[in-house]
Amino acid sequence: MYLFMTGYGHCMFFCNKADFGLRRLTAVLLRTNVLAVALAYVMGTSYMDYYFAPLSSAWVLIVWLTMRVRPDANATRLVWAKVAASAAAAVVVNRAHLWPFGLLARLGVQWSAREWEFRFGTDIFIVYVGMATAVVYLQHGKQLLAHPRWPQIHRWAVLAAAAALGWYVWFELTRETKFVYNRWHPYVAWVPTLAFVVLRNATPWLRARSSGAFRFVGLISLELFIAQFHLFLAADTKGILVLVDPRLWFVNLAVTSLVFVAMCRVLGTATGAIASWLMAPACPPAAAAGLEMSELPRTATTLDRLAPARPAAAGIVDSLAVRWAVGLVVLLALNRYYG
Repeated sequence: MYLFMTGYGHCMFFCNKADFGLRRLTAVLLRTNVLAVALAYVMGTSYMDYYFAPLSSAWVLIVWLTMRVRPDANATRLVWAKVAASAAAAVVVNRAHLWPFGLLARLGVQWSAREWEFRFGTDIFIVYVGMATAVVYLQHGKQLLAHPRWPQIHRWAVLAAAAALGWYVWFELTRETKFVYNRWHPYVAWVPTLAFVVLRNATPWLRARSSGAFRFVGLISLELFIAQFHLFLAADTKGILVLVDPRLWFVNLAVTSLVFVAMCRVLGTATGAIASWLMAPACPPAAAAGLEMSELPRTATTLDRLAPARPAAAGIVDSLAVRWAVGLVVLLALNRYYG
């Protein structure tokens, strides 16, 4: 669902705003990667250990590039050809092992090719399903709602979604092992995803309501995924963190969960502040308006309070291209130093 929303949200933004500038892209990538990169050095782990950060970043870049090429076609039917060509290219690159791992190795970056290709390939189509959903909504949404048979289509769609969700649960549970299911996942993941979207919006009553708890979790979803390896699990994810008597498993679960969620909230606020500080003054507050989900920095008041004071940079330092170059050089130097 997160990757579906990545495709849907960014495609919707690029079609509506046509903002392909480096500012927003940099803000999104910083927000996604600051914590993962910092932990890799501080904890002596690998960037790939937090695979969702590079995975999400790769898909953001792919969606950006797909919509950036021939942007005039985004409001026409040609956008379907762009999305299809992008999907075909992604499949070929991943299955033909065309990722530039050799170049990364020459730069001193250790990267698990097998792990990356598995993670990327597992959800290789769901981002494009999200993009297709955004295109259908933008180009045909009003016509569908005005169609005389829309009430009938709506009812059948809800029934089909409920049946599809039931079928998926049966299908997933009846595979022999998770490894067998993994081979099916890229081709069936769209079924529960779209079924949930349809059921979530099935009635005006449902559309008018939301969950405060889910909204809270959504704001720190990235931190929850990354920090679980250190604050919830143990022994390189092979064990469970125990803070109280292991015989009181429920008490341990409650205590570790409370600490885990509280720390993720702190990490989310801190990484948002750091990302905004690194962007200033190249990225004014308004530039963050288009960010979705966990890409959003925290409120301006919180950021101003947490971010260290920084004088307005001048001249060449304001260039995001220069910052990208300097940042990559620093990361490569750190990577070689720490091995």
